[in-house]
Amino acid sequence: MELIKKTETLNVNNVPIMVTRFWPKNLSGKIPGITLIGGFSTTMDGKLTQYAEGFAKSNMVSIIFDFKNFGYSGGKPRQFVSIPSQIEDINSVIKYALSCSDAKVSQMGLWGSSLGGSLAIRIASSNINIKAIVAQCPLIDLKLFTKMTYSHLSESQIGNFRRMLFLDNLFNRFPFLKRKIPIMASRGISALPDPESYLMKDISGPSWRDEILLKTFTHGNIKLADPAVHKEKIDIPMLIQVAENDKTVSNQGIYNFVERYKSMVSLELVNCGHFSIYFSPHFEICIKSAIKFFHERLI
Repeated sequence: MELIKKTETLNVNNVPIMVTRFWPKNLSGKIPGITLIGGFSTTMDGKLTQYAEGFAKSNMVSIIFDFKNFGYSGGKPRQFVSIPSQIEDINSVIKYALSCSDAKVSQMGLWGSSLGGSLAIRIASSNINIKAIVAQCPLIDLKLFTKMTYSHLSESQIGNFRRMLFLDNLFNRFPFLKRKIPIMASRGISALPDPESYLMKDISGPSWRDEILLKTFTHGNIKLADPAVHKEKIDIPMLIQVAENDKTVSNQGIYNFVERYKSMVSLELVNCGHFSIYFSPHFEICIKSAIKFFHERLI
């Protein structure tokens, strides 16, 4: 199927946000829309594109974008994850996609991976435009996630990381001090020490950078993305795809969440890790299930 691809810039709180939409060339009438939300630090010029193209080829409008401070979008400081800012970006992109006249959207679904899956669930609890969610390896339960992260580090590394956060928080009032750590697993301290995180360089595209501001962990309000700590009623159908060998997020946190919302959640287990889920044959399994789920609930 031939697709139309259109890239535009949105102004979100005076910051340019880069957005790309895909839809079938021979579009007739309104069709479902899927807003895709990338994971921690990922950019839209990588594997998100293959998901977006897959959804568009199945007769849906798909939308990908870069958050403020990352990729081709504006915003400073660079490489800083701010959850309030990312929630603002997602809601702005949804509003924009629903307003476009060249590819009219009937109903909107959200697809998110890792931290993006967490955000998809959180957004859907407050945005009345969302009618279905697919969350791939979502981060649910920040405490269990932290425990999982620390399991990859030695006691001395954990102590060093905590001291780094303390000093970064202490000197936060000096904006010229932008202390960073790597994202991918390394011999030292990194944001995602799962040994499989070396795949991040292949999941994200040319605009991605293997670094994150320490400020993310002290001032990014990551807990606001955690569905486990929020008690809002969620009455939207969800498909949660779990990587059985995940060493980044806690699958127990996911299972606890599913138990809470079991009447609304379909669970799919995939025999892979947190990052290998983006690659064949796991990608084909996951996107086939996601397309089927969205078609059944949005068409």
